[in-house]
Amino acid sequence: MLKGYLKRFTNRLKMTYVYRELINNYFVIAFALLLFAIFINHFMAIGFVVLYCLYLYRQSKEVFLILMMIFLAFTIHFLIIKINYYVKETNEIEGTIIQIESKENYNKLFVKAKDYKKIVYDYDFMDLKPGDKIYVRGINLEVSGQRIENGFDYRAYLHHQKIDQVLQSEEIRVISTSFHLANISFLLHKYIARFPNKSQAFMKAIILGDDSGLPLDFAKGLQINGISHLFAVSGLHIGLLVIMIKKFLGLFQTSEQIVTIITIVILSGYLIATCAAASILRACLLYFGGLINKKGKFGLKTIDIIAIVFIVLLLFNPYYIYNTSFILSFLMAFMIILISPLIKKYHSQWQVLIISTIAIVITLPIIINFNNQMNLLSPLLNVVYIAFFSIFILPATLLVFILPFLANAYQYLLVVFEKIVIFSSKYINIRLVFPDFTEWQILIYYLLIIGIVYCFKKCCYRKMICGVFLLFLVVMAYYPVLNIKGEVSFLDLANGEAILVHTPFSECTALIDTGEGKSEEVTNFLLSKGIRKLDYLILTHNHSDHNGEAKTILKNIKVKNIITSKYDNSIYAATSITKKVGIDEQIMCGKTTFQVLNPKIRSEDENDNSLVLYVKIGALGFLFLGDVSKRIEEQIANYHIDVDVIKVAHHGSITSTNPILLATFKPKYAIIQTGRVAKFAFPHSQTITTLHQFGVITYQTNKDYSIKYTYTKKSSSFISWR
Repeated sequence: MLKGYLKRFTNRLKMTYVYRELINNYFVIAFALLLFAIFINHFMAIGFVVLYCLYLYRQSKEVFLILMMIFLAFTIHFLIIKINYYVKETNEIEGTIIQIESKENYNKLFVKAKDYKKIVYDYDFMDLKPGDKIYVRGINLEVSGQRIENGFDYRAYLHHQKIDQVLQSEEIRVISTSFHLANISFLLHKYIARFPNKSQAFMKAIILGDDSGLPLDFAKGLQINGISHLFAVSGLHIGLLVIMIKKFLGLFQTSEQIVTIITIVILSGYLIATCAAASILRACLLYFGGLINKKGKFGLKTIDIIAIVFIVLLLFNPYYIYNTSFILSFLMAFMIILISPLIKKYHSQWQVLIISTIAIVITLPIIINFNNQMNLLSPLLNVVYIAFFSIFILPATLLVFILPFLANAYQYLLVVFEKIVIFSSKYINIRLVFPDFTEWQILIYYLLIIGIVYCFKKCCYRKMICGVFLLFLVVMAYYPVLNIKGEVSFLDLANGEAILVHTPFSECTALIDTGEGKSEEVTNFLLSKGIRKLDYLILTHNHSDHNGEAKTILKNIKVKNIITSKYDNSIYAATSITKKVGIDEQIMCGKTTFQVLNPKIRSEDENDNSLVLYVKIGALGFLFLGDVSKRIEEQIANYHIDVDVIKVAHHGSITSTNPILLATFKPKYAIIQTGRVAKFAFPHSQTITTLHQFGVITYQTNKDYSIKYTYTKKSSSFISWR
């Protein structure tokens, strides 16, 4: 009876006006929706939306009308989410746990309350599970925006994940308990947690897409080799899983109908187990859509099915447009579907090579804005690693998951794989570093790609467009060298200080201190700016909040010279490229001269061994005071120099900012790099009072985030990232 009803329903659907108009037009609607989604966040795309809609209107007024209805539904849903969202600041919440992530020092709880989610950090490891309705009282944690240029915007990230509050718990009380589908994922994580550490980390990454436990050097190797997608569960994994299910059930001569039902059940369970991650959801829905299309004889092409999946998912959750894995997975899926007919004649390895090469070109701006580097050999590496992963790693992972007693043998395989990945990332690597692509640069990039594709066969301008495209990439790669603006960037770090001095055309690129370096923020900042070399890495003194990231920077950025205090006894003071300096010496960086004003004699207090530097940059004189005390500042006040800007000593603590120094130099601006370590409570109120008494315009990174001074021959300004 049900079968007959479905057959009648599909027959009626095929006869409808909407069905006839949309057949083979889903892709053009999906592309229009993508443009519209881009326009909502970047108004510069309005021209493309209008032109494309006019084109569709001329082709089919009916399809245009349907598109307008989809636009309206998308906009309404998007605005409902956006208007109702705001960051909550209460100390109490009540809601249902929908996900638990276990970390070394805490459990991270995702709690659903009405339409939005909360994050709760549970350091007491309470016995909780998804489905528990809980009351939480605790400390409301600050949700910050982008604190460093090109850095991570935590506030925007939470907004796009529909999370409106972050709380550190002091009390958690269970109100009631009930079953929740997320329990499947929770129990799966607990099951995998029984395996040895290495097996556990790889199984979570390969099966659940949770790569947080992978060794850092291995994860970095994956990025450099361009094979991170192997550990982002997606179409490759789903495809291999479906093949393995069919082959296994084929051993028992199972009917096609039963195989299909079992596959649907397993994939549905897998979706639940991975909390419907965007890339897995896309792959599973594409498989389900293919089955429905075949069974209902709808006559849809694969590209139509994936376009329908794209439209449905964006209408269901407009915020998917902010999900990088969602965008990448659809870009890759569309690209593979479009070029598959053209490369069928090639051997499978050649197909992987061609797809990998085109994938790099298509996704370059997204990948660059993620890690700022590209390995030119990654297409070749993909051929090898996809084969190795598909034949050995993935099947072995699933086998060990079912048969845990094989875990020890599995460990050896993982060790081999890990060493190969790290080795190839170091020695099979032609690395190109690009700065972050701006919105306009991304737009130009894709316009050139479209031009190349359009002119590939029939346009006489294809060589010229290819030449412009290559020139554009060269300009992007060497953008810092071509930049007419200079800058001094005072970075807002969690702990410590780092200051980049970058003069026009990269004549002088010097980094003063590195911060503590736990999140590699300074290295990522340099790479995001396209900086591949430093003329000088200046480490003012041997404290970890000033040289903690030096090792990482030296590993990722070419450093010509290291400068330390003559009394520095760190490992960086003993390298072949190190010069140790003291009072009244000079550091020549292009046409920029750093004058050393301290140290004069060795001090028992390491802070007073700090390098103090004076330099004229643009129209202003800068005085960088390291962590010196008021005693040293009083000595420096004897110099006859014009000081416009001081980098306040020792993060604005009470030991610094001598009134004698301010009275002597009368600076216009002061920058305090406070850090955000609660126990230090920088800056001290007395320091702020003293600066205000002398009328100094004061920036402090805990309030203003990173501060950048930019200048040209004609103008200059200070910019705050708050």
